[in-house]
Amino acid sequence: MSLGLSATAPIYLEQSGLLPSMQSGFRAHHSTETALLSLLSDVYTAMDKSQVTLLALFDASSAFDMVDHEILLQRLETSFGLSGSPLQWFRSYLSDLSQMVVLGDTHSSWVPVQFGVPQGSVLGPLLYILFTADISRLFAKYSASGHLYADDVQAYVHGPPSQFLDITSSIASLAADLDSWMSSNRLSLNPSKTQLIWLGTRQQFLDITSSIASLAADLDSWMSSNRLSLNPSKTQLIWLGTRQHTPVHCRLFSSNILL
Repeated sequence: MSLGLSATAPIYLEQSGLLPSMQSGFRAHHSTETALLSLLSDVYTAMDKSQVTLLALFDASSAFDMVDHEILLQRLETSFGLSGSPLQWFRSYLSDLSQMVVLGDTHSSWVPVQFGVPQGSVLGPLLYILFTADISRLFAKYSASGHLYADDVQAYVHGPPSQFLDITSSIASLAADLDSWMSSNRLSLNPSKTQLIWLGTRQQFLDITSSIASLAADLDSWMSSNRLSLNPSKTQLIWLGTRQHTPVHCRLFSSNILL
């Protein structure tokens, strides 16, 4: 039964326009490559308009293992229109699950599984996509674009270098809303994997370099007050140059300006 649903459900969801268009994970004709190409196309288009881009990369901690079954079932009903027998089938599919840990010749006792989609199952990835479909709606609120690949979320905002503080504020507010959404759905962001990357040309960044130190302090303070943190080794400035040149990577902050 699950094999049949895994083959037919994505087709129905695609044709009905129910799958989030920004999700590239576990979908036919989508991949990390298509997600990257879409991102680069947007960034290069912004560069042609003399705009810089602030890209935020988020990762949910143990996301597949933390899906709340009741929230998932409610979402299948209210957001995707499932009711009656189909909804009851999914309720049965998620009920009475158990697991054990096996190490060599020893194993633990069986324990009930109260959260998470079945790992290694054919329906697990699809259920996770449906569970997190609302995330993409947060982007429009802050005039941001973005993509999702499974449990990875990337959001980005474009703007002229002179408005880089407004750009940062938009990403910061989006991050706060995303953190709130995660918490309300029993998920959490992984601060150690959160990354912020500025993208643009060398000349565009010369226009904002003088204010970077102040930005670093303000952003670090905001992230700390919202239970998030930035990893100095993962905060970068990327000079993309032109389409004909290989991107040149350099650190956004020097050793005495750590974010």
